[in-house]
Amino acid sequence: MRLDGPRAWVSDQPTQTVSGTILGGLPERLVVYVNGVPADVTPVARTFETAALLRPGANELRAVVTSPGGLEAEDTITVQYVPRPSSSGILLTSPPDGLTLGPDDPPVAVVEGEVDDKSLTTVWIVANDRRVPVTASAGKFRHTLLLPDPLVHLRAEASGGDALLRSGTVTIRTAGARPSSGVLVVQWPAGTDGSSVEVSATWRAQSERLDTLVQTMRLPAVEETTNGAPSAMFYLRGLKPGVYTLIVRYRGVAPLGDVRPTLYLPDKDHLAPRALRPVSLHGAGRRIVAKVLMPQAVLWNQEEWFSGTSESVDTVTKFRVPEGISWVERKADLQ
Repeated sequence: MRLDGPRAWVSDQPTQTVSGTILGGLPERLVVYVNGVPADVTPVARTFETAALLRPGANELRAVVTSPGGLEAEDTITVQYVPRPSSSGILLTSPPDGLTLGPDDPPVAVVEGEVDDKSLTTVWIVANDRRVPVTASAGKFRHTLLLPDPLVHLRAEASGGDALLRSGTVTIRTAGARPSSGVLVVQWPAGTDGSSVEVSATWRAQSERLDTLVQTMRLPAVEETTNGAPSAMFYLRGLKPGVYTLIVRYRGVAPLGDVRPTLYLPDKDHLAPRALRPVSLHGAGRRIVAKVLMPQAVLWNQEEWFSGTSESVDTVTKFRVPEGISWVERKADLQ
């Protein structure tokens, strides 16, 4: 006789189905032992099936058949029962553990989860050494999370009375080397209508010249929004050597308030945050959020990086020696 399945496996279920096939003639008796405890089983034709109650740890499942002449045959398998952890009160439903992003994918993941206590209004997403507060409603939460590191260990936490609720940890990896890319994260003023704002960028290849071709591109959002809210993340994929100018265009007559942007730029194998100055939006118009020089990943206002500055009537030039780097901008674009 032979039991079905591999000789050993792991299960998180307390009850396991034991089945097998009888080889040869019909037996006089069939007994299945679960950790030494016998149970008679009646076969159907030459097959049999029964349920076994497991205990945590290793479980020996042994089937013994006895022929009418008293001969015995047996087979044994081992099941390792590892119970699922008891409910922690908070659960991550997305992303799946082991999620792998391709090198061309935006470095973000949608984090979703549930909390048993539906009165909780705040959940903390912990990603490596970062803690991000997220609003919970009716026991559910959702957040698009920036992943600046190639390996991220992610969990969710919340305070439930005197207890700290903590979900299981999931791991997210980025496969292969990322292209030189950046992410602009924008904290919009409350009540901003997504249709009233637009984020774009210009690029020119030569930092030392203004009379060169300038390309304009609208930056794609990397998250889906609801209720007409603007996206908070914009992807700058495939950054090329030269100068990038990030721009916010806005419409409306009522003052919107301050935009608080953070620009993530490549730094070795991860993205490093650069806090930018708040930008005030009033009425309608266009505001420059940042100017950045690539591949150095240097902002225009990083004065300590430059060796000196010179001015003409309508331009400002910054330079760095001994590298021989020169960067010129119009004064009108720096106001």
